Amino acid sequence: MPAAASPWWLFGPAADNAGTELAVYEAQDFVWWPASQTQVIPWASSQQRLRAVDFQGGTFWLRQSFRSGPTGGGYVVMPGNTFFHTAEVRVYGPEGMQTGTVGIGEPSPHVMHQGVAVVLRANTEYEVLVRMETPLFTSLPRVDIYNEARFTERVRNETLLFGLALGGLLALGVYNLLIGAWTKSSAYVYYGGQSLCLVLGWAFYFGLPYQWFGWTDTQVNYAPFFIALTALHAGFCRSFLQLPKLDPKLAHMAEGLMVLSAIGLLAALTMPSTAHLWATALVGLAIAFAVGSSIWALLNGVTQARFMLAGYLAILIPGLIILPANLGMMEDIIDNADLLVLIGNALEAMLLAVALADRVKSVEASRETFRVGMQAALQQASTDPLTGLKNRYAFNLRFEEIIDSDEALLANGILIAMIDLDGLKTVNDQEGHAQGDALLCAVAQELRAINVANAEVYRLGGDEYAVLLLSGDELSGQRLSRELQRVESEVRALGFAQSGLSFGIATSDRALPTSRHLAQLLEVADHRMYENKAARKALRAGHRLA
Repeated sequence: MPAAASPWWLFGPAADNAGTELAVYEAQDFVWWPASQTQVIPWASSQQRLRAVDFQGGTFWLRQSFRSGPTGGGYVVMPGNTFFHTAEVRVYGPEGMQTGTVGIGEPSPHVMHQGVAVVLRANTEYEVLVRMETPLFTSLPRVDIYNEARFTERVRNETLLFGLALGGLLALGVYNLLIGAWTKSSAYVYYGGQSLCLVLGWAFYFGLPYQWFGWTDTQVNYAPFFIALTALHAGFCRSFLQLPKLDPKLAHMAEGLMVLSAIGLLAALTMPSTAHLWATALVGLAIAFAVGSSIWALLNGVTQARFMLAGYLAILIPGLIILPANLGMMEDIIDNADLLVLIGNALEAMLLAVALADRVKSVEASRETFRVGMQAALQQASTDPLTGLKNRYAFNLRFEEIIDSDEALLANGILIAMIDLDGLKTVNDQEGHAQGDALLCAVAQELRAINVANAEVYRLGGDEYAVLLLSGDELSGQRLSRELQRVESEVRALGFAQSGLSFGIATSDRALPTSRHLAQLLEVADHRMYENKAARKALRAGHRLA
């Protein structure tokens, strides 16, 4: 089959021979070239013309007729649109024959572009013959002929896009591999690995290692990297979308694709002529699986899958263009569709990076929600539901904090006041528990309003309250005693005439207290509270007798 006669020239000017037919012939075991332009047509009639090329490689003749432009001058003949080992080029014209060889191991001043420079007369018919040899083909071959200015423009455009895309993939791959190693996140490791596989695969595809490092063995080529890429794609989907939890069947499919990729990699290394077919088929499966699993995850509420889906759609669209041509099913409809796919890979990688960032954001949001929920639960567990004061659990936690505190926090000593509400049982018995609850709330409200700086008020349960100061001394104890007497008066004024407050206050010295010291301090305050309660009862009994 002839190569695409007139593709869409997306990245630069159209070739000067665009729209002309390329003839493909099977190369015989013996090699002979026409001696002159007049012998090309008889030579062609003796060759076996092919309607398609063998994608497992071989040797082929490509014949292109071409008429130079009105000014003539320098032209470049560029065999390409496929991966090849070597291409011998001969241009036949009235003035004679011009020759050149491009391919692996041949020097070239341009990255990604190899062409034979010729000088042509104006408005003259030429015949171009190319003998192309390769272990495998990636697409239907083509011969593009440019004048020097248009060739320079194409090289500039495509090299810039190639460098930007490959550089972006390299940076993303290295960065995310480091993040994955640091965080031990398999999603980042898979993502970084697939980015670096893309870098190596496309570098080999466009011939950088052969050109820069002098490699000549085409068995080391792009295909194994793209095959390994499918396994990393599947692993990334499995990890990022948490498929074992979301859908175990999809998780098994991802694992199956990884096993199939391992088989394909082994086949590509042992039978290099099949490498391209394995890579094409597996990449197609990987893209289909990634798009399908992303859609399924999105439908099941995995919101970060939206960026992942966008990323795989960015590669699916050019993939639908290039994959049929890679299998010889159709002609290329875009010039250098491979570069379009590379750009799609770079866009995919950026969108997957956004997806990972969105996942981190989602995880952080979940952690913040959990933290807020735990704080709310702790607050609820530490609060007395009736009065809104801190409860005994909070009181005990505060004591643990005090024990673990440093000396600076406790430099001014500690004051503890134990308070017992008198008369609560009488109110409950005579006026009902609702009025008893009202009494408890009234006491709590007045305790909150005591005029003692940094006082912490607790309801320990029942009719027991406590006040804690971390800067307690004798003067603050006296001030607190007056405030508690005022609270008693205020509560009685609210209609609870039979109520009262019995309290005991204990103050530590300025030394850092130990847990035993704090326990003793609490016992002293509790003992003084009971002494106060007993004294108040005796006083009331004396008044009644009088």
